[in-house]
Parts: sequence; structure tokens; C-alpha cells
Amino acid sequence: MTEQNPITGLCHNAKHTDEEKTLVGNLSAAFNSSTLPLPLKLQNFARHVRRQDIARLIAKYEIFKLSLPVNGSIVECGVFAGGGVMTWLHFSSIFEPYNHTRKIIGFDMTLFLDFLS
Repeated sequence: MTEQNPITGLCHNAKHTDEEKTLVGNLSAAFNSSTLPLPLKLQNFARHVRRQDIARLIAKYEIFKLSLPVNGSIVECGVFAGGGVMTWLHFSSIFEPYNHTRKIIGFDMTLFLDFLS
């Protein structure tokens, strides 16, 4: 059985230092070896992510707060794995549960480009 490198799937692998790669590997190993049921692991996601990931979530929260008084939809181009677009969707459902006019739209060319090749 070959050991999988947890950092391989990151889109900006070149940006990560060796220490960060080790940290991601350790966090992945801790997540995989935890005896907690998967729903509890996901509810306690902060145990298994880097501080940069939490900072990104907070930054998106601050951006979303700025968009609350503005009418219109939120569009994310290049959704990659979908975490960003789902963050906008969750924020919208939390902070404006009765706003049925705001749409959250995610767009990514990956599947389209795969189809063309």
C-alpha cells in the first residue's frame, strides 16, 4: 500500500514550506486516525485545519458582512473544491434566511475544459 501525500491535492503546492507540508500531513493523519465519528470530526473542523484556513474563513465572513446591505447575487469564479461557494451559501442562510432574491453562483471551467480535451 502506498502512502498518500496529503499536500498533493492542494492547488498551490509550490507556495508551501516544508514545515507547512509537514503540518498538513500531521493534521491529515490526526483527522484520519481520530476515533470520533465523522459528523463530530466535521463539527469540530477547527481541530484539523491550519490557522490560515481559519483566517480565510474570517476574511470571507468580513467580506460577506460588507455585502449585506447591497442587493444582488454573489458570484465566485473558479470554485475549485467548492469550499468558498459553500461558505457564501452558509453565510447567506445564517445572516439573511429570508432573502430569497440573493443567489450564490459558483463557476469553474475545470469540467468544461476536461470535456473539450
